Amino acid sequence: MKKADLLLLITALAFLSFGLYGFLRPEIVPALRLYTLSPTAGPGELRAYYGDFELGFGAFLLAAALTPRYREPAHLAAALTLGIIACGRAIWVARGTEPTAPLLLSAAAEIALAALNLYAFRRAKRLARNAAER
Repeated sequence: MKKADLLLLITALAFLSFGLYGFLRPEIVPALRLYTLSPTAGPGELRAYYGDFELGFGAFLLAAALTPRYREPAHLAAALTLGIIACGRAIWVARGTEPTAPLLLSAAAEIALAALNLYAFRRAKRLARNAAER
């Protein structure tokens, strides 16, 4: 298994594990993210994003790790998704949210995985271009 495939697997497992947690226990997510929501609409919204979306995206990344033709776009999708999430956290802090340890740890993991996936995407593009030129 190549390093890039392993990276996709790690990224997929991160999304799948958090998605499963958000799907099964949506009421716990606000405590992890340090905010509160309406008791009537909150759990459904949390389950939809932190559960359903993350499970679906994690499944896509897992399928891509096992399917060569999907790997390159999956790296780009992971880099963009994680980068945008990290930007959202930065905006949250810039608007006055205290940068707590869970928030900083989440942002660090998102930035690291976004950068690694972007690197893997660019490397795959470069290798494909070099192979085409030969």
